[in-house]
Amino acid sequence: MSTGPASAQPRTSLAWQRTGLGLLALAAVLLKTGVSRDVPLEVVAAGLALLTSAAVLALLPRVVGTDPRRRSLALSALTGAVLIVEVLAVAGAFVD
Repeated sequence: MSTGPASAQPRTSLAWQRTGLGLLALAAVLLKTGVSRDVPLEVVAAGLALLTSAAVLALLPRVVGTDPRRRSLALSALTGAVLIVEVLAVAGAFVD
């Protein structure tokens, strides 16, 4: 029996940990490929992914349970950071 749509349910701390660990894995892959192919743009993307994962793992769980405006601002900042990482990673993939 479902209590409502998944989007209406709050994310658990385990869900945030999975997101942070996924970003950490992305940072490791970007760093490895950036260094092995000598593409500085991918190394920069790896650094941003690492900072974003640190924010998700350390800061976001504290902010999510607070004021809805702060939560919305934190999630918007996280979304923007992930988008920047993805753009840099894609751009780095086309650099030879």
